[in-house]
Amino acid sequence: MADGTSVGVGDQIATRRNDPSLASTEGHRVRNRHTGTVSNIDSNGALAVTHPQRGDVTLPADYVARHVELGWAVTGYGNQGDTVDIGIAVLEPGSSRNHAYVAMTRGRTTNIAYLPDPTGTHDPAEQLAGIITRPVSGDSALTTHANLRGEHPNAIAPPRTPSPQPTWPRPEPPQPKHRMRM
Repeated sequence: MADGTSVGVGDQIATRRNDPSLASTEGHRVRNRHTGTVSNIDSNGALAVTHPQRGDVTLPADYVARHVELGWAVTGYGNQGDTVDIGIAVLEPGSSRNHAYVAMTRGRTTNIAYLPDPTGTHDPAEQLAGIITRPVSGDSALTTHANLRGEHPNAIAPPRTPSPQPTWPRPEPPQPKHRMRM
């Protein structure tokens, strides 16, 4: 596989690249961060993968070699929308409450938060409380985009700088060539 590990039937894998030419039996295209369970390994290295909602797909050996990793551990954003029996979240001091919410709501029966503390001096309950009560650190990408374009209802549009006008010299009005006397 892409990271040098080997895979067996029953292992969870994660895809790491979109490939619109590969589609599951349910019509879902293979996307980055999709996970599934290996149900068969072909002699040439192709993987048959199944997912309860997305269906079955065969990943060709060359795709597996370049774009597949074991999927037992994925990022909080990589597993958003997935449900597992037991969810284990690593919540570091800089984790946002949004990340904590996503990570701590993946487990069907159990969710465990691991709060690393190399010093062993921090109270885990206080660490978790600090994460979930921290204000949201920023706007989403969509809100930022809308703000920049002045489309968000609460947006303050950036001041518009008038376009500079051309400063070409104006032509002199035509002068008569001959004057007539009367």
